[in-house]
Amino acid sequence: MRPFLKYCSVFEDMCDRLSQARNLYFRVAEKAMGHPRIREYEAAQYASRTVSEERFCESIGVLREDLLSSENACVLGPLFDPWSTAFPGRCDLIVVLDSAAHLVPPRRFRGIRARVYLLGDGDFDPARYRPCSSGLPLGAYLLHYHGDNYIRVSMLKRAMSIPVVPTSQAVCWWNVLGLGGYTDGDRAAMLLMSHGVPRVVLEGYNFERISCSHKRTLSCGLKHRKLMVARRILSEGASAYGYVMDVLENKVLLYRV
Repeated sequence: MRPFLKYCSVFEDMCDRLSQARNLYFRVAEKAMGHPRIREYEAAQYASRTVSEERFCESIGVLREDLLSSENACVLGPLFDPWSTAFPGRCDLIVVLDSAAHLVPPRRFRGIRARVYLLGDGDFDPARYRPCSSGLPLGAYLLHYHGDNYIRVSMLKRAMSIPVVPTSQAVCWWNVLGLGGYTDGDRAAMLLMSHGVPRVVLEGYNFERISCSHKRTLSCGLKHRKLMVARRILSEGASAYGYVMDVLENKVLLYRV
């Protein structure tokens, strides 16, 4: 790990908390999907140059405070129903995945005090974020860099008007937060569980119903394989971080025990 020119203790703490999630990526996802590790390292190295140390440390500092103060976090996925009477319920922290960004009208968030974060790897039409990113109490976009996307998403980062936190599934590196996991949904869950959020709900998340319309370069067959890997990572990650996982229709519940 390349040291910060200005020491950032928040970064060290978050990297330590997420180490089990990164181990799961290597042990489960890398083994099953065969992604070259060197490409993940190249992506992280590239991502580290896209944000200043000061901005990165400031952004993850706010993120960490939100994580540690949350009691009920919601992750919105591709099958999320924005008009569900149960939403937002008790959610005090909301993570909107790339696949759900176009589903969330700003008016649905009126009166909500929960902090909202975006998370994904930029495999979408940037115009799809416009309905979501207007008028919401946004914290940051947790932008995932991996071996196949890191040059393309640099253009997306420049178009975003909110802070961008570069992330990796493989490594915590200078200016890059290593979330581990594999797909956006389990990656978000790992971030929340690693910081001890007592209750995590993945809304609109189903391992059997494939939704890949937001992806421009991914077949639905491959998406199904990735979801099977994600299910195993979620299950083993829940056990590692001390959570019980319940899989319901279009929803996954995670409770800390």
